[in-house]
Amino acid sequence: MISPVRRAAAAATACALGLGTALAVALPASADSHDFVSDGVAWWDVVDDAVQIIDANPFMYDLFGSGIDVDGWTYDAFDTFLDGFHVSAGVIDYDMVMTPVSVDINPGGVSTFVATGEQNLGGGFEIEAQVTLTLAGSYARWEIDTAGTDGLDVWVTGQLGSGPDTVFPHVTPTTLVSASTSTDAPIIGYQLSGAGAAFDVADGSGEVHVDLPLVGSATLVMAFQDYDPCSRDAALAAMVARVGSLGSTFGQTITMLDSNCFTVDAPSAFPAGTSTDQTLALLANPALFDQTELELFLEENDEVHIQLLTQGLPAGMSLEIDPATATLHLTGTAAAGSYPVRFAFFRVDSDDDAYLPLLSTITLQVVGDDEAADPELAATGASDAAPAAAMFGGMLLLVGAVLGGLRSASRRRARA
Repeated sequence: MISPVRRAAAAATACALGLGTALAVALPASADSHDFVSDGVAWWDVVDDAVQIIDANPFMYDLFGSGIDVDGWTYDAFDTFLDGFHVSAGVIDYDMVMTPVSVDINPGGVSTFVATGEQNLGGGFEIEAQVTLTLAGSYARWEIDTAGTDGLDVWVTGQLGSGPDTVFPHVTPTTLVSASTSTDAPIIGYQLSGAGAAFDVADGSGEVHVDLPLVGSATLVMAFQDYDPCSRDAALAAMVARVGSLGSTFGQTITMLDSNCFTVDAPSAFPAGTSTDQTLALLANPALFDQTELELFLEENDEVHIQLLTQGLPAGMSLEIDPATATLHLTGTAAAGSYPVRFAFFRVDSDDDAYLPLLSTITLQVVGDDEAADPELAATGASDAAPAAAMFGGMLLLVGAVLGGLRSASRRRARA
């Protein structure tokens, strides 16, 4: 079986080759499914008649504008979401049959699916519905309009890939956050709006249940947060802080946080117009990720090499990684200023499939002629925030990834 990651990669590659242009289709009654990427998520088997997503995982599309796509750490977000549009007259539950109306797919952009349905339950009970699913950035949004006969109950459900490992550490009447105790799945935030709409969830169920109004509209907005093995708790806190505004931030790309797996030496301030040549050590966080594990992650061979990308590096400067010594090499000249530079390094296999990124930030202080190169101007390295609790079943999983044992079949993207 071809993994979702491999199938999404093919869609992304087709887009990069000019083959993934926008698809806008007025559909007949028959259904179809689609694999493609937005700017932050790879979507698998989006079924247009049921407006459901079979699976999804965070995906760094065109990371830092480099043209390089990078698979994240987490995967298996769903076991089908929505897995059913349910109607009940109190005795028998029905799954409403939906009919696709239109599909507009834009790889790397905004994609929209519209479907309608109606159900006659007999005894004078009837209901009609329209569902619009929009996928953009790191978000999915279902807009559901219903009109039914009094006495009916209407709800939708979605199954999470985390299954019995699912926990809901944040629950309010209008917002949820789900996570996995096994940490294979991304952290997902949910925001619900609409009179009469309500969540019904329980830890260990692996299901999100949403009660819908019998007559009216409801909107469910969902967002995904990827994280590396050392940063789960920080990512969870970030989603809890974000979840109340998902409706207004829909379509944004949610990038990974800076890693708690390591810190990097702070670069020394240097004069404008004068060449600098600095070596910055990457230092593992010993509580979560010791230096041996970092070196294993960085180890290169005939099948794997390490690549680094930057964002915000000023013109005239270069930042390179030396995996053999676990160091960064900063060289060049720059105009006076303070430059936050975000960087990511990740593994690339022999098929040029990139995966498992670690991110951090340094700040370059370039002083003008009238300023002294004061050491106090030097930036700190990666965040010194209290490290998150170690997850992913310990760092042995990461070592397994380094040695090619983790997700060797399911995490690498094959280019068609």
